Amino acid sequence: AWVDYSDVNAFRVWTGPGDYEPSDDIAPFGDGVTDLTSFNARKTALRADPTNPLYIDFSKFDNNFKNNVQDGRNKVVADTILSDLQARRITPVIELTRSTSWTMSTWEGKWEQWQHVYAMAYYMGGHYDVSQFQTQNEPDQNTSPVPQAEWLQRLKIASDAIRSAIADVNRDYGKNLVADVSAPVTINGAATIDTWGKAALQENRIDYQ
Repeated sequence: AWVDYSDVNAFRVWTGPGDYEPSDDIAPFGDGVTDLTSFNARKTALRADPTNPLYIDFSKFDNNFKNNVQDGRNKVVADTILSDLQARRITPVIELTRSTSWTMSTWEGKWEQWQHVYAMAYYMGGHYDVSQFQTQNEPDQNTSPVPQAEWLQRLKIASDAIRSAIADVNRDYGKNLVADVSAPVTINGAATIDTWGKAALQENRIDYQ
């Protein structure tokens, strides 16, 4: 009732990986990816047949979206909040962050990053018309800063996965969603516009390859 009365038009919604893919959905870790060539080959195969359980076990994601209560501050069931927002034509901006505990130092780790973000974006785009995302909230915070070079690589991998997923949702579901990846939200605001913001803009046309 409060949301209806407030007439808000957007929510930022957290969907932490620990709540939706707490462990690798399909073993082995990395799915045989060892370099850029095998990364791109696996990506092409998955995109051609996203719901094939050989690539992503969507049954696990589906169960967690519909039944799991998120941990931490945002104690919601994703299916409930996203369905309610969709019914009210309120735009969710999905915060997708995988912490540094998920490695990005190997191609196996980069692939698992890409696959997780793709699966989340494909599921939410297909079921709830979600197309706006953000990755790595407050990467500059003093308690657990992410090295900027690593953050940029994470952003590139995630952005590619999001854009790929939304394009494939449009193809597979007959939708016309427009993928959008938001700029970084930094804890120090204007003080970091010339560091984190500038770095993102400088790298905006350079992909993970």
